[in-house]
Amino acid sequence: MITLRNISIVFKTVLICGAFLFARHSVGAEVAGELLESIDSGKKLYTANCTLCHGTTGQGDGRMAKVITEPPPADFTKSKRSKAYMKKMVTYGGEVMGRSPQMPVWGQELNEKQVQAVVDYVFSLRAN
Repeated sequence: MITLRNISIVFKTVLICGAFLFARHSVGAEVAGELLESIDSGKKLYTANCTLCHGTTGQGDGRMAKVITEPPPADFTKSKRSKAYMKKMVTYGGEVMGRSPQMPVWGQELNEKQVQAVVDYVFSLRAN
């Protein structure tokens, strides 16, 4: 039997669910906006610091790739490494991570937010 109390409970439930979904969407849009800003910032940092080895498109084909061959600069479009791994690589350099000692320790030059921006940009280069 439909009662005023049942209608009230359903109405409140719908309001709560709607508010939750709205808040979730707003937070999601905010996070997406922050990620886009980070990627944009990361692209600038990447262009200034990484293209010499990794190339403009992240395929590991920068001018220094002819000299750095063992191991060669990473091809970010094909990389399967996690963001956490890449963050460590950028922060601590290649030698510490068992890769090329030619990979600089960017954690001495870039702050944590800048390192994250570079990682976010590099992740955006991946071929899905």
